[in-house]
Amino acid sequence: MSLENIEYREEHEISTLITCYFEERTIGTFHARRSRALVKTGQDYAIVFVNDDSTNATFVKLQFIFDQETVNITLFDGLIS
Repeated sequence: MSLENIEYREEHEISTLITCYFEERTIGTFHARRSRALVKTGQDYAIVFVNDDSTNATFVKLQFIFDQETVNITLFDGLIS
């Protein structure tokens, strides 16, 4: 997968791209802290998570986060080249 092939139509004042590799133990806390910080800015934001081919439960955790907050999150699974 390459970013050139991804069509991202929504526009946000702030966008963050987070690459995740073996982050199953920390991604929930990271997401909560990042979201709180972005909400405090008062600006429209998006968080893009990319699972960089982790073989542990990182993607499962990311799917749970995505299911809970689909408004501001985009999720990709696989290596970005």
